Amino acid sequence: MTLKSCFEWFLIIILIISALVPSTFDLLIFHLLTSFIMLGFLLFAFTLPKNFRITLPDVLAFLLAAIPIISWYTSINRYHTAMAVIHHFSLFMFYLIARTYLRKRTLLTVAVIIPIVISMYSFWQYSVGFQYTSQLISESGFSSSVQTALQHRIQDKRLFATFALPNSFAGYLIILLTLQLGFFFTQPKEVRKVIIFSAILVIANLMLTRSLGAFLSLGVTLLIITIIKRDIFLQSRFLALILAIALILPLAEGYRRYGRLTSFKPTDSIFQRSLYFEAAANIFQDNRLLGTGAGTFGDI
Repeated sequence: MTLKSCFEWFLIIILIISALVPSTFDLLIFHLLTSFIMLGFLLFAFTLPKNFRITLPDVLAFLLAAIPIISWYTSINRYHTAMAVIHHFSLFMFYLIARTYLRKRTLLTVAVIIPIVISMYSFWQYSVGFQYTSQLISESGFSSSVQTALQHRIQDKRLFATFALPNSFAGYLIILLTLQLGFFFTQPKEVRKVIIFSAILVIANLMLTRSLGAFLSLGVTLLIITIIKRDIFLQSRFLALILAIALILPLAEGYRRYGRLTSFKPTDSIFQRSLYFEAAANIFQDNRLLGTGAGTFGDI
């Protein structure tokens, strides 16, 4: 087995961990370890292919890694900024190596298999898992406020699978669905059937998260894809159906939540997010160039 094939398996393992144990990405030791391995590969074994061309996603990925480094000079908490630098730099190295060496067929396999595996758990969670988790919370030693918050999340019956929040799970599903659609255009008929099956599971999970923000993001994403590949997209009944679902979901969920969206109560997420936007606008007014440093929003 060559070094490049070993590293491909390394990337696959990280992709699997990101789905099954996403909380791992909150650990500093995980980012330090993966960054050390990837940096060693970049320094001693990485070579760009001759046909490599810089694209817009490459530029955006580079800026995502560079801006936290630049913001170090204006940071109000350089420790938190250093953590953000490590996090973003490890993501950029992963992107660069995966873009260069991860075979498309391998990425397609991961993008199709992971939804099937994670759907088995999420459907169990929705059918009986919430009741089982609710019982565990009641028997735990958590404080009453924590138990109340957790029980409220369980009683809402919004899927979150292995993630901490339904919105996080929904965002991850949108990434998978976008990958599947990207591969759908170039695969033979037999492979397309498997992609369709996996995409149906993704959409089912996405609907059960009931994340309005994710529905809006999906609609915008698919509209952009439709504009770019409108001839191919509209010729496929399956893709046209996904586009229709993506446009209907935010409207249906918005109608269902109309009372909450217009009430603007302090307990509603839309009210809390408005406070985040207001705080971000105030930070920008006082620190227009580089802000207060990457990873310091919680310090303000």
